[in-house]
Amino acid sequence: MAGARGAGPGNGGGPFESLGRWVVRHPWQPVIIWVVALVVTLPFLPLLGSVTTNSATTLPANSPSGQASAELDRLFPSDPGASNSILLFYGPNLTDANAQHVLLSVAAAVASDSSLADLQSVESVYSEYAQYLAGQAELAEGILAGALANATPLPLAVNQSAALLWAPPAAFLETWLAMVNANDCHPTPQACNYPAYETTASELANSSGALLVLGAFYSASDGGFNSTDGCWTDPSTAGPCADATARATEAPLIPELVPSPPNRSSRTRCSRGSVSRI
Repeated sequence: MAGARGAGPGNGGGPFESLGRWVVRHPWQPVIIWVVALVVTLPFLPLLGSVTTNSATTLPANSPSGQASAELDRLFPSDPGASNSILLFYGPNLTDANAQHVLLSVAAAVASDSSLADLQSVESVYSEYAQYLAGQAELAEGILAGALANATPLPLAVNQSAALLWAPPAAFLETWLAMVNANDCHPTPQACNYPAYETTASELANSSGALLVLGAFYSASDGGFNSTDGCWTDPSTAGPCADATARATEAPLIPELVPSPPNRSSRTRCSRGSVSRI
């Protein structure tokens, strides 16, 4: 039994065993020793920073970690002092015109307030929607620009259409008034109608579309210039009358003057108050 007890770890007599026994026997003495050590070292604590370094803040700029940190700052700049403020409006109806006016007025007032020196931007649901619509319009413009690259420019197309629709009646009226003013129409101004038509037709002989417009303007059965109660009956009002006659007689000619493209089928489109062929 004695030999077995002597072989155990408790009989080593090491320094830690002795220290442990002393602490157990004198529990307050270690506490007093640590308090005295703290009081002695307390005046020297501020000097600790002069002999220690923080490797995270003292790395050279050309180190891999320093280069990565600089690149992150460049790609993702941030202002720790910046913040967003949200104004929340509530009411029975925030989608009508009055609510829109209120929201836009508040946004404009905040944006124009000179006392808000650090204000970067003011956005509302309407400004965000406006940006969305602007993006859609820009996208549509890009698509249309490509589709209309080979089309006739709009100003030129408008001028050509105006010349086709208005030049024949204007030329006829000018010729007819010249004959009437020269007293070449006997017994009534109607006597000059056909001569003026022949003269104008000869001037427009190279344009089948212009001849079609002239023929409808002159001889339309439901209100042409040469009809029974046509514009010839009163030379003093022939100008305004000819304008109204041209508008009334040329409208049915549009599908024939501007036919549908060959890759589109002719169909009828109905809209409010009108029916048109496309």
